[in-house]
Amino acid sequence: MKEEKILVYAFILSFLLGISSASFGKGSRIWVDGEMEDWLGTTPLAEEAPKDNQKYPYAIKSVYAANDAHYIFLRVDFFREIALQDGNRLTLFLDTDGDPETGTPVNGMGADFYWNLGEKKGARIIGKKEQEATHWELGLVSAPTVTATSFEFSIDRRKTDFPGKSIKFFLAESGDKGYRFPQPPGGLAYEISESELPRSLAPLTLEKDHEKHLRILTWNVYEDGLFDAKRGPSFGRLLRAVKPDVIGFQEVDNHDAWETLKIVQKLLPEEQRPWFAKKFPPDLVFLSHYPILQSFVIEGSEKGQTNGAVLLEFPVAPVGKILMLIANPPCCGADRGRQFEADAMMDFIRGAKEPGGIIELPENTPIFITGDMDFVGDSQQPRTLKTGEIVNSETFGTPFKPDWDGTNFTDLRPRHTHEPLFYTYFDKTGPYLPGRLDYIVYSDTVIKAMKAFVLSTPSMPAEFLNYYGLEANDTTVASDHLPMVGNFVFPIISE
Repeated sequence: MKEEKILVYAFILSFLLGISSASFGKGSRIWVDGEMEDWLGTTPLAEEAPKDNQKYPYAIKSVYAANDAHYIFLRVDFFREIALQDGNRLTLFLDTDGDPETGTPVNGMGADFYWNLGEKKGARIIGKKEQEATHWELGLVSAPTVTATSFEFSIDRRKTDFPGKSIKFFLAESGDKGYRFPQPPGGLAYEISESELPRSLAPLTLEKDHEKHLRILTWNVYEDGLFDAKRGPSFGRLLRAVKPDVIGFQEVDNHDAWETLKIVQKLLPEEQRPWFAKKFPPDLVFLSHYPILQSFVIEGSEKGQTNGAVLLEFPVAPVGKILMLIANPPCCGADRGRQFEADAMMDFIRGAKEPGGIIELPENTPIFITGDMDFVGDSQQPRTLKTGEIVNSETFGTPFKPDWDGTNFTDLRPRHTHEPLFYTYFDKTGPYLPGRLDYIVYSDTVIKAMKAFVLSTPSMPAEFLNYYGLEANDTTVASDHLPMVGNFVFPIISE
């Protein structure tokens, strides 16, 4: 029966993909992941010569645009590293109908929507009347969430009416003497292509590629959502669809490890393997089908707040053990706290690897760092987790290369199963744009990442949802974070 269902679903996918591929051209695929390599070869809409950084701290170097059947993509390059959603006065104006007579007059165009990036608020203009609007109404997503010189955006064409064949952009600082881009009136016009589009995006199925692959789930469950009577059924359906081997939960504030283990057993009634659990206060719970040999508390930046690590017995790994860290550093304005905790985690890993250290970790033991990292500030914080560039060296020692071969760790960065998007956090009415806050960082010297994905049920077609027993609003109901899944293979396991 299972094989028949798989064949039927494969046929449906093939049919849908065949229709889509026949309709689309072969344009470049843009991924909203905060990495810019996919824009290579794209001609900028406009460029500007360097400006005085003191006088114009948010001067723009260049702007690019692209589109596929569902999204318009925008890339903005600055002359210096900035924080996109904090401390600036930049506003993004959009003319979605190409008519300067509609919307708010700004720099020779009629803006139908604007979003103030630094103040994190916006409005839609209907006729001549402004109405407060959320980023969700436009389907506005950005990456990365940390400081950078380049940022990319996506605008969902399905959420906004684009009556014309073009869209215009304009970026400006508030105030009469604020910076403007472009300087000439009229904005930046981008012609929406309906022919030279990327091939349709192949969906990612949820099954493992090999039964012995290690499946890790990291998920911020938002204020003990697992135990909420209204949200629990959505958690159950999602957990049953994913079937993780190892789980790192965040925001389990008011329940202990045993209570979390029992609720997961209730939500996964068909799971026959035993669970092992460990909690790190105040909100981190680690669950594993593999025995927890040891656990360790890692110092937090605030009183009563810690991160943690567990050493697992994993018989198919090269050395029979796995070291996994779980974390949830402080959010928003706590740059120092997040850096402190990133440094503390790297110092712990170094100590675990050193002879006579806190664990006596065998050489080539796989290492993972998981959790909701809340990286919304300085780009140094995620860089520290990958490169070992410790900042608080007086407390945590000098920088080092964390992987076993003296190189960097790797950041998994999975995409949504059905979209070219990578965000893991969203709040439909909140100030922050959807962004990637959840991470799995790993030692790629001894681990190979296989299938990985982020689940967002609203973007999944009905056939996909039905096959996996999901409902369209499950991820929206469950939490403000999306479940993030990674599968990993070790050298002795066949791919």
